[in-house]
Amino acid sequence: MQDLFGMKAGATADGAKIDKGLNAIKTAYLNQGYLDLKLNVETKFDEGAGLASYRIVVEEGKPFQMGEVVIKNASENEEKRIRGKWQLTQGAVFNFGYVKDFVKKLSEDRIARTPRVRLQSDRARQTVNVLLTY
Repeated sequence: MQDLFGMKAGATADGAKIDKGLNAIKTAYLNQGYLDLKLNVETKFDEGAGLASYRIVVEEGKPFQMGEVVIKNASENEEKRIRGKWQLTQGAVFNFGYVKDFVKKLSEDRIARTPRVRLQSDRARQTVNVLLTY
């Protein structure tokens, strides 16, 4: 559990800023393999003191590890090129941000097609396979 911030009277509680902060928390945990993350936001208002407090209760779950990279409907050259660039090794802590950045770089490569990406999690093994389909 973590108190993020309190605000004095006259300060503005910008919902967009709060959402941005919550998304940053989610992203940080997803990048460390916590795919079953649950966030519970508790808000308390003390009108007498002019204070709003927000407490974020985090239930991490167990971290997932990288499983396999499965490439479908790619040419032999495309598959070789992708496997040559992929750096997240099997058994490493799964990093959602790495997958997102990897696919973004593939889409920016003018000679490559952009794959459809799907994550396949195995809760019994705590692994995630990344499926790239062309």
